[in-house]
Amino acid sequence: MFSMKVFAGAEHIISPLGADSETCYENIISGKTGIAKHLLGTQKFSLAQIDRASLQFKGVKSFWRYLLSRSVAASLSKLNDPQEDLAYIVSSAKGEIHHLHRGIFGYGISHSAKAAIGKEKRIYCVSNACISGLLALNMGYDLIQAGKADTVVVSGIDLISDFVVSGFNSLFALDPEQCRPFDQTRKGLNLGEAIGTIVLSKDATIFKEEPVEFSGGFSNNDANHISGPSRTGEGLKKAVSRALNHADITPDFINAHGTGTDYNDGMEAEAFSALGLDKVPLNSLKSVFGHTLGAAGIVETIVSIQGMKSGTMPGTYALKTLGTNKEVNAISAAHNGEVKSLLKTCSGFGGGNAAVIFKKL
Repeated sequence: MFSMKVFAGAEHIISPLGADSETCYENIISGKTGIAKHLLGTQKFSLAQIDRASLQFKGVKSFWRYLLSRSVAASLSKLNDPQEDLAYIVSSAKGEIHHLHRGIFGYGISHSAKAAIGKEKRIYCVSNACISGLLALNMGYDLIQAGKADTVVVSGIDLISDFVVSGFNSLFALDPEQCRPFDQTRKGLNLGEAIGTIVLSKDATIFKEEPVEFSGGFSNNDANHISGPSRTGEGLKKAVSRALNHADITPDFINAHGTGTDYNDGMEAEAFSALGLDKVPLNSLKSVFGHTLGAAGIVETIVSIQGMKSGTMPGTYALKTLGTNKEVNAISAAHNGEVKSLLKTCSGFGGGNAAVIFKKL
């Protein structure tokens, strides 16, 4: 059984809501959303898209690589003494899929990550649909526990592309307006783009600001369907149950996957209710970030950590009336009060489910 404590901090985000984690968090708490109408081809979609011009991106190089390089550097600047022998993990569901016609050996995820971070760096890539971010966090935890790394830099990134939008649109999964996770009128998800970076380390003193404890997590694949989640939430129940048992806690708060699709939100409610977590305050951040795919697990974790530190967790904005068969304590307004422990979940295509636990020191 793993026993070494692992700490998480030095977090950084670039999203439509700001170019650092603090600004993103403040904008979310103030009720802002990054979702707006954008024209793709001849059709308008409700998306959360980063303003390239605001970041002074001139299109000289890949925007994906620009974001990854910038976010990693910003995160490392929050460490007291970054070691040379760092491990890096990059999670992305699609990578630079919009450039793949130019060659897999130039634009596959591993090649893009090395181009952004450095060819000589020790880099791992995780790409498993929407649970990629939490899988990357769990991999970083395992590397530290196994003595393979002292400090791991974990990034999650995905961008909006015609390919991704058309794919979800073909599944009739997109809400033409702002998505409404867990609401009885929900119609689907909004796609978003973002990058988040967070550092995991066995040494709490490496962080300039106080970190939180990362108690690890687990994943489970129920292999239910290529795109549809298990109606009973069996895979999610197993992942969450193992994570809670390992951490030996009942969480004070849950940041759910909460896509705003009928089946995902219903499945999560089934799982949380079956595990006796139906009274625990719960939120989804998809109505402010959109669904950022391989970045979701990282970006939403970071905002939740900001909430733990400040004592105010964001609400599930756009939620008005709960619309799941099983009752959950989905909050629509900000939750004020100390949160000492957090459960974060993600679920994805192919039957993937993942859960992680964080605690305040």
